[in-house]
Amino acid sequence: MPSDMLASADRPVSTSVRIPPPLKPRSLLLVAKWVSAQCADLSWAASKSTHRYELVVKPDEPIAVGRRVSIQAVFPIAFTAPEVPLDELDTYDPHVTGRVDGIQEIRGGWRRARIVNMCWRNKVREVEVDYPAHDGALEHDVGVAEQSRELMGAAACPERALAPIACVRPTLAWRACLGDLCGPGSRDFYG
Repeated sequence: MPSDMLASADRPVSTSVRIPPPLKPRSLLLVAKWVSAQCADLSWAASKSTHRYELVVKPDEPIAVGRRVSIQAVFPIAFTAPEVPLDELDTYDPHVTGRVDGIQEIRGGWRRARIVNMCWRNKVREVEVDYPAHDGALEHDVGVAEQSRELMGAAACPERALAPIACVRPTLAWRACLGDLCGPGSRDFYG
C-alpha cells in the first residue's frame, strides 16, 4: 500500500470512503451430513441413485425452489484423529452443486429439498436435503435424525449421535466444486 494512503496522527482516515458489501455468492452453501443412498433398481448405478443429506448448519438465507445451492458434507474429525471430540466436524466437497427442483413437507416438522446436481465429477444426479421447517436452531433430537437413530441405533452409526456442532472446518478453496464447469480437464486436486 502506498505510504500516501496510510493514516497518521496528523492525517486521519477518510470517513467518506465507502467499502461496498461483498458480492452475493453464486450458490447458497449448505453444510450437511450424508445420511443414505437410495437406488431405483438393483444395478446400483450411481446416475440412477438418490443421495440424502441432513442439514447441520443453518444457511445464510432460506432454501427456495430455483435457488442454486452447493453442499459441503461433514464428518467427525475424530474419524481421522481419535483424540478430537466428536462434536468437531471436518468438511469435504461431494461435488454436489445444482438447483433446488422442489421442496416437500415431511414428518416431524422437517422439509426435504430435491436438488438436481449439475456437477459432472459426481455421477449422482439427484440429491435430497432434509432440514427443519422452523427458523430456529437446528435440532438433532427431532425429526428424521431421531427416527433414524431409533431404527439403526447410535452404536451402529456413531456419527448420528453427534452433539451440537462446536467447530466446522471449511474445505480448502482450491478443492471447491465449480458445478457445471467442474468436469474433465478442469484443474483441481482430483485431476
